[in-house]
Amino acid sequence: MRFSSIFFKLNLFFAVALIATLLAGFLTVLHFAKRDQTELLIQSRLLIREYRAKHTKPVAMIREFDLVEIPRKRWRPVLAELKHERKTSRIRHHRLGAALVISHQGYLYLWIHARDFKILLRQRQGIWQKRLGALAIFGAMVLLLAMIYWLLRRSLLPIRRLQQDIVRYGEGHDPEGEIFSRKKDEIAQVGNAFYASASRTRRLIQSRQLFVRNIFHELNTPVTKGKILAELVDDPKTQSMLDSIFSRLASLLKELAQMEQITSQDTTLHTRPVRLVELIDQARDLLYIQEPIPTNITDEMMDADFATMSIAFKNLIDNARKYGKDLAIIHREDGIDFVSEGKPLTHALAYYTEPFSSGDTRSNEGFGLGLYIVDEIAKKHGMKLQYRYEEGKNIFTLT
Repeated sequence: MRFSSIFFKLNLFFAVALIATLLAGFLTVLHFAKRDQTELLIQSRLLIREYRAKHTKPVAMIREFDLVEIPRKRWRPVLAELKHERKTSRIRHHRLGAALVISHQGYLYLWIHARDFKILLRQRQGIWQKRLGALAIFGAMVLLLAMIYWLLRRSLLPIRRLQQDIVRYGEGHDPEGEIFSRKKDEIAQVGNAFYASASRTRRLIQSRQLFVRNIFHELNTPVTKGKILAELVDDPKTQSMLDSIFSRLASLLKELAQMEQITSQDTTLHTRPVRLVELIDQARDLLYIQEPIPTNITDEMMDADFATMSIAFKNLIDNARKYGKDLAIIHREDGIDFVSEGKPLTHALAYYTEPFSSGDTRSNEGFGLGLYIVDEIAKKHGMKLQYRYEEGKNIFTLT
C-alpha cells in the first residue's frame, strides 16, 4: 500500500495508538506491582515496631492493613517459593529483622522474620483482583480504539468507489445512479455533489448534442438550396459572391459537425497501424486536391484512428494552402512537419487552438476552429500540436 494512502495513514495511526495503550497498561501494572511490594515492606517495618513495643502480635494493625495471617502448617509451600523466586522477591533488612515479599498463586505474601517474631501474612485481595479496575479501563480503551478504527474505516471505504467512479467518468463513462450515498457524513456529501454535477453535465451534453444536430439539419437544407439558386443568377459577379457565401456557410457547418464529433464524450478511437501516405491521400480526397503534395514520406507508419487523424491532416493541409504557399510534409524521427511559406502567426499557438473567442479576427486569419479540431485530435491520440516559424516558413508539427 502506498505511503501516501489515507488508509495506510489510518492503519499506522491506530497501530501506534494501540501499541502505546498496551505499553501504558503494561507499565501501569508494573507500577502497581512495585507499589504493592513497597507498601508491604513499609507495613512490615511498622508491624515489627509494634511487636517490639508491646511484645504481642499486632492483630489490630494486621487487620487495619487488610492482611490475613497464614497458619504455620501452611507456610511450607509459600516459603518454598523463596528457592525459585529469590531474585524477584523484594527483601528488606533492617536492625529489627528481615521482611520478604513473596508471590504465590496469585497473592502477595509478607514473610517477617525477626529475632523472636516470625509471621506469614497475605493480602486479602489477590493480585489480579486489585488490578481488575485498571485492566477494565485499559480493556475499554482498547475496545474503544478498535470501534473508532472500524467506524472510521467503514466511513472512508466509499472513497475507493468514488475514486473509481471519477476515473471512469474521466474516461467517458457516467456514474451509475443519481445518488452516491444516503449517509450524512462529509464523504457522502462530496460523492453526492459529484454525482449531481455529473448528472447535470450529462444532461447539458445531451442537450448540446441535440441542439447542434438540429442546427445542422435545419441549416444544411437552406444552404444547399442557396447554392443551387446561386447557379441560376445571371450576373456573374453576384453569382460568384453568392457562391462564395454559401460555400463558406457549408464549410463552417462541416467544421462544426467535425468539432461536435471530435469533442463528444461518446467518441471512441479505434487506433491501428496506419501508413502516413494513406492519411495524406485521404486528406487530399477530403479537400478535392488533385496535385501531389511534396513529402519525404514513403512507408512510415503510425498508430492512429484513421478517420479522425485524416481530419487533422486535412485541416493542417487546408490551413497551409489557404494562408501560405509551397506546402511540404516532412517526416522526422520525433514528429511530422507541415511546412508552408507565409507570414508568422501574430499570437501564440494556444490563442488559435481555442474555439470561438469573440472580438478577434481569428476566423479571418484561418487558424481558429480548424486548429482547435487538430489540437483535440492530437490530445486524444496522446500527441501534441506544436508551432514554430523558421526562415520565412510556418511549421506545424504533430509530435
